[in-house]
Amino acid sequence: MFSNFTTEEECYWLGFIYADGTMIHYTNRNAYVVRIHCSNLDFKHIEKFSIFVNKPIYKYDKSCIVQLYDSKLYHKLQDLGLCPNKSKKSINLPLLPESMMPHFIRGYFDGDGCITNSDGQSKFVLTNGHPKLLEDISYILFNIIDSKQKIYSYPQNTYQLQVRGNIKTSKVYDYLYNQSSIFLERKKNKWDKYRS
Repeated sequence: MFSNFTTEEECYWLGFIYADGTMIHYTNRNAYVVRIHCSNLDFKHIEKFSIFVNKPIYKYDKSCIVQLYDSKLYHKLQDLGLCPNKSKKSINLPLLPESMMPHFIRGYFDGDGCITNSDGQSKFVLTNGHPKLLEDISYILFNIIDSKQKIYSYPQNTYQLQVRGNIKTSKVYDYLYNQSSIFLERKKNKWDKYRS
């Protein structure tokens, strides 16, 4: 688990952690924690993560949590560029096999992305608190859609990578979902609806 990053599951959940994960070091007891905390809307999806890491899922009134007390994983993620309070810090795209990158980006999209449609035209969006990761992903998508995408800046240190138009978003869809078995169903279903 989370060792060589040569499987769809490892790379997908790594992308999800990049988006929705939290890293905590409790110095008073020298404990290292990696946590995913999501709305109960996505409980069934987080159950898949719980099974993958063989850890329990805790369900509350409005949210659910899976957490791993795992110093090895914590430091592995640090080596890849993640860190505590990552939302406003520059993080790099991890070095993964090219064939695994669609799974990572799909995981990131399921955690911090959306697909919208206005006047019949779709828009694919990824969000981060710093532009660096989005720039790295934009470079990869450039090879898919043959077009450089702008990173948009918004108040409160929010940045978005946006791919606009049905032709371009269709290429992104094919890149992310071809040969995929793990995805957040509600987002894929929404995108499928826009494509129909």
